Amino acid sequence: MIDVGTLAVPALRLVVSNGTKAQYACLSHCWGDYRPDCITTEATLERNMKEIPWPTLSKTFQDAVTVTRALGIRYLWIDSICIIQGKSAVAKRDWQTELGLMASVYGDAMLTLAAIHAGNGRGGLFNNNLSGVRELNSASLIAFRGLDGRSYTVLARKSVRHHWHESAIEHFGEEWKIPANASPEAPLLTRGWVYQERFLSPRIIHFDRREIAWECRQCSACQCFLSGEADMDDSGVFEAGHSQHQLSAKVQREFDLRDSPSLLEFAAIWRLDVVREFTQLKLTQPTDKLPAVSGIAKAMMPLRPHDSYMAGLWHKSMFIDLL
Repeated sequence: MIDVGTLAVPALRLVVSNGTKAQYACLSHCWGDYRPDCITTEATLERNMKEIPWPTLSKTFQDAVTVTRALGIRYLWIDSICIIQGKSAVAKRDWQTELGLMASVYGDAMLTLAAIHAGNGRGGLFNNNLSGVRELNSASLIAFRGLDGRSYTVLARKSVRHHWHESAIEHFGEEWKIPANASPEAPLLTRGWVYQERFLSPRIIHFDRREIAWECRQCSACQCFLSGEADMDDSGVFEAGHSQHQLSAKVQREFDLRDSPSLLEFAAIWRLDVVREFTQLKLTQPTDKLPAVSGIAKAMMPLRPHDSYMAGLWHKSMFIDLL
């Protein structure tokens, strides 16, 4: 974990938890083509354990630290700092260890900060281009006379697309491959690793180009709704769309109260929702295909106590999964 210090003592350093329990936040971000000097390698591990110099952090990392401190949370998890990077034997061992913990890393976090609009670490959490903010805030008062003869005034503004709430299928269409120029406004949502990060996180703050949004397994809310909260159905999720969070909540609602979940129903959710969504997304390394979804499989294991997961397939529904 990264000890972000406090507003009064803003020192940064990498710490080993050694079983210590504390609240922490996670960062979900695009690496892109930028590798800041703060990344932990064998060469920088000792330095980072003593202090992580502020200038070595990318803009996105700096913003994440600032938000974490402002929320009163002491620790922050960022993959490229908390996992040793590189091709050495030490880095490979650390990667294998952390991979097995990925489900709990995001699942146990207080919240996840998602840098939706940033294609790399230079983008930051906050949009410095005010055009998106002006677009959100540009509203007009329209006066009209109703059928009852009375005069009314309506506040109207341009509709805002909620990238963070759409599934990959909704966002990119029914094609089985994301177009090369897909979603320039939300590059984070095209990444394969982010799928399970969103699925596993109990709470997410999305930093979009036009607004900041909140998402958890009970509700979703954003700045463009005047009441601060979108319309929800009886289950507590958006009536339209199904993001990874809504899918995660759906799985829990379906099976939490059942002693023996239906094999066909579970297989359908895994194949038609999880696998279908995940295969829409991009991975820099093709070898990450199974690791990037392993956290979701691990989170689903308690729902299939008498089954076993095998490289993207479930033993009892293997023939169905292969269809």
